[in-house]
Amino acid sequence: MIETVVAATVLATALVALVQVSVVSTLAAARARDTTRATLAAAQKLEELRSGPYDAAPVDASDVVDGRLLRRWTVTPRPPRAVVAIAVEVSTPGRAIAPVRLETIRAQPIP
Repeated sequence: MIETVVAATVLATALVALVQVSVVSTLAAARARDTTRATLAAAQKLEELRSGPYDAAPVDASDVVDGRLLRRWTVTPRPPRAVVAIAVEVSTPGRAIAPVRLETIRAQPIP
């Protein structure tokens, strides 16, 4: 009888640990998915701003991607006027991940 109780206790402890690991790994996978989506949305906008026509005018704009990612970008002229700094930040309101921020600079093309 004692052996059965001990075996049941060991089995129950192992099952509880397995459930905890499963929950933690599911949450980690969801967080990684959200971070990846935010990073891809930021990279896409950054590439769009870099490949478009050169404009040294300041820009501060935002949009919503996939109905849940808030994407904000700025284009800031830097001295000399032939260079702009481009920054894109993507956040997920209501989710527990840090915002993703990508930055680069772009020089005016030489004619």
